[in-house]
Amino acid sequence: MLHTLQLARSNKEAFTAIIVDRSTNKIVAESSANYHNNPLQHSETAVLEKLIEKYTVKQRLNMSLTLYTTAEPCPMCSGAITWLNITEIVYCTNRPCLYLFGETLFSMRANTIFHNAYKTSSKKHPIDHGLSINTYNYRLIEMTGDIQKMCNKLFQQHYNSTVRCPSG
Repeated sequence: MLHTLQLARSNKEAFTAIIVDRSTNKIVAESSANYHNNPLQHSETAVLEKLIEKYTVKQRLNMSLTLYTTAEPCPMCSGAITWLNITEIVYCTNRPCLYLFGETLFSMRANTIFHNAYKTSSKKHPIDHGLSINTYNYRLIEMTGDIQKMCNKLFQQHYNSTVRCPSG
């Protein structure tokens, strides 16, 4: 997560994400949001596109991927993460805090999307590539403590907000 925060600072963009293959502990993709030019280019969708460009479906499905993102994914990004079968998502600033800072478009929590997507899907991933994969075990982890405070500060600056988030 610290690498994600460093990338956010160096890119001067609070919304930043990286994807790590847990089996090798290697960063396989990283990106910051580019929504000023394209409203669909959130950090999560941008990093997912980079992952798709670099690795085949079979390669991706044989990886153990974790997506680290500075903000709790919005509904659009949560859906994209689900379609790519990324089963571990780690974020810092949650949706209620983003709302307080000025992000008023989405209040729906990512867990709602992930829970319902996996709950209603069949035993196989919606896009069946003939590989046996488990789509039921996702982990959504909210960072706490100093890391969350650093991230919340990035979003306060991003939104030019003086409001403090109750969680840090």
